[in-house]
Amino acid sequence: MQIDPQTLVDSINQIWILYAASLVFFMHAGFGMFEVGQYRSKNSSHQLSKNVLTWAAGIIGYFVFGGAVSAIVAGLTGPESLDIAAAFAYQSGSSVDFTYWLFGGTFAMATASIVSGAIGGRSKLSGYVVYALAVGTVVYPVAVGLVWGGGWLAQMGFIDFAGAGVVHLVGGTAAIVAVYIIGPRMDKFDEDGTPNVIRGHSTSLMVLGTLMLAFGWFGFMTGTVGTVFNLAEGGSGVALGGFEMVGRVAMNTALASGAGVVGAALYPIIKGRRPDPDLMSMGMLCGLVCVCAFGHIAGGYGTIVVSVIAGFQAPVIENIQERLGLDDVVLAFPVHGTAGIIGLLAVPFFVPGGFTLAQLGLQALGIVVLGGWAAMSCGLIYGALKLVGMARVDRETEINGLDKHHTDMTNYPEFMGQSSVPAQEARTERIADGGESAQTSDD
Repeated sequence: MQIDPQTLVDSINQIWILYAASLVFFMHAGFGMFEVGQYRSKNSSHQLSKNVLTWAAGIIGYFVFGGAVSAIVAGLTGPESLDIAAAFAYQSGSSVDFTYWLFGGTFAMATASIVSGAIGGRSKLSGYVVYALAVGTVVYPVAVGLVWGGGWLAQMGFIDFAGAGVVHLVGGTAAIVAVYIIGPRMDKFDEDGTPNVIRGHSTSLMVLGTLMLAFGWFGFMTGTVGTVFNLAEGGSGVALGGFEMVGRVAMNTALASGAGVVGAALYPIIKGRRPDPDLMSMGMLCGLVCVCAFGHIAGGYGTIVVSVIAGFQAPVIENIQERLGLDDVVLAFPVHGTAGIIGLLAVPFFVPGGFTLAQLGLQALGIVVLGGWAAMSCGLIYGALKLVGMARVDRETEINGLDKHHTDMTNYPEFMGQSSVPAQEARTERIADGGESAQTSDD
């Protein structure tokens, strides 16, 4: 039996991308645990709702319009001619089109999730859903079009292998802008500006979420190699595609996760304190973020050095943020923003042709463009949401907890006097004479 080489190539490549997309999707479970563990228990159900709605709103937006925006931006800024009809081909194309669209969609939703944790404890669910929809529809696709779609930055020579800029710098910058616009939690700072430590309710969940994210990161990184096989020259057989670099990418991913922990642990040790699991978890993610820029070309020792630096900077940037009055709950900007910048600036040290100032300048240009786009777009989105009252909850809601006011359940009912409530009393029922709904469960 003879198999058509193109059919074989397409089939194996699709299996590989679907595997990677599944791991990236699983990162949303990691985001949920990572974020909710850092919040007070009274806000945990609300935060988990945001994680679920990120996917619901964003992935639909990415299908309806977002998937085409990247191709449109690439056509407008790159050498290829603009073809609007072709930009939407993924909606009715081949199985290969659907598969690669899904992989891109999981990346888009990872970008949106970065903001979710930074603004928790005081942000409105409705406003966040609008933001997630905008990220999937416009914010992330524009960045993709400029870089991975073959647009202007790609033509200039900017290098970003797996999203240190396109995903993490964009998400981290959007997060810190949203934090600034919404403002800090009401008890984060004293009147004189002194920051207070607001402990999350579960270090266990946070660390679990970190390890779940790290697990998904292997799909994030190795899936980006794109292909297992390509058609051989002449089309008569198959040749190894991007898979030839997958071992290096996987190794560097593992090394970066460990080196980031080391870097984060060094900071408190230098200060004469003991490292804690929260900070070391942040360090692991910093290492994983920075390696996204250069994981396909760096050696092991280079990856370790850069990842240690990325992990070390997280508590440094945290202190600067607090001095500026910024309440970034999950350190989204140090973990994703500045760690992404470090990775992007490290690329020229690993390129095969050797370090050049020209490449360093291109990397800096890409950082300015992607960071500027994220700051501008998110500033407009959350600025508008603030104007119409959709950005932040009121004082009473923040004090009592967002679970009580914005969901029909609490994550820890035994702490709220709700550990045993008759089922019929917990349901919202229609009142016959008034036509209104009444919640009879204990609030």
